[in-house]
Amino acid sequence: MIDKNFKPKHMYNLIRMGKDNDGGYLVEKKSIESSKALISFGINTDWSFEKDFSSINKGKIHAYDHTVNNNFFIKKIIKDFLKIFTGNFFLWIKSFILFKDYLSFFKNNNTHYVEKIGSEEGCTFLQKTIERVNENPIFLKIDIEGSEYRIMDEIIKNSKNISGMAIEFHDVDLHKERIKDFILNFPLELVHIHGNNFSSLDHNGDPLSLELTFAAKPVVLESEYKIPHNLDQKNNPASDEQVLNFN
Repeated sequence: MIDKNFKPKHMYNLIRMGKDNDGGYLVEKKSIESSKALISFGINTDWSFEKDFSSINKGKIHAYDHTVNNNFFIKKIIKDFLKIFTGNFFLWIKSFILFKDYLSFFKNNNTHYVEKIGSEEGCTFLQKTIERVNENPIFLKIDIEGSEYRIMDEIIKNSKNISGMAIEFHDVDLHKERIKDFILNFPLELVHIHGNNFSSLDHNGDPLSLELTFAAKPVVLESEYKIPHNLDQKNNPASDEQVLNFN
């Protein structure tokens, strides 16, 4: 069972942002509307969350992902083009359209930095990303495959500059106490939790990957928290939704 501190206290005014299934998050509406900018860590080939943010909020969008650049997409198009010989005739066209969409979206106020986020040498610190935006408060979206643990202290330190945050925690079985301490010490309110069913369950039947959403001064709709939320979706539509049980 999951520690009771992982359970939000109330039902809040949540909306879904990002594409269906994996890549979408439930966030508190006011925390999006009141933010001056979005800082997004980890985009890979999906910036649907960032697109939805831009449809609600005209503030800056700064995205960070060191694994993605123009060469990444060119190589992907070539690789998919060669799959014509195995019968996949249209895959390269989808990759070309994706690259075109990337170039179209990341311009003007929307900037993609080909940089790795972290606290070790050669990485970009959270503090620097906030200074670059130079507007507060910001909304944070974080999915950086385990490196989230390296910036937890920085997130707490900069909490006064954050209106809300959607973050995915990986290898939860190894870091439950660290996540619990983070929840207790982070001034923003925990407003939603969801298990990512692309990851498996631990020996207690708890998800190994959890999506948590926080908000500053969220709007409460109901006093009692209930899950699953009616806007929740399975990350992997081919697998069962993961049930969360709190002690």
